[in-house]
Amino acid sequence: IFDVETGKELKRFEHMGRVNSVDFSADGRLLCTGSKDKHARIFDVETGKELKRFEHMGRVNSVDFSADGRLLCTSSSDVRVFDVATGEE
Repeated sequence: IFDVETGKELKRFEHMGRVNSVDFSADGRLLCTGSKDKHARIFDVETGKELKRFEHMGRVNSVDFSADGRLLCTSSSDVRVFDVATGEE
């Protein structure tokens, strides 16, 4: 995450492969990333801590929080929907 005015890097969220997709939750508290490393990960934006990790069979091409922030949709060779609070599919 970068400061728009200064260009300074504020936070870095790591994956083992190239990141293909990112999405902030509507309230801005969470960030989800999808990567070539076959994982979608949810991070706490303020702390940078990884909160949840979802594994796919192939690279994760896209991630998207629902408008109310309760669900997360991820796509790889399939499309999956997860409950953000529980991590359940």
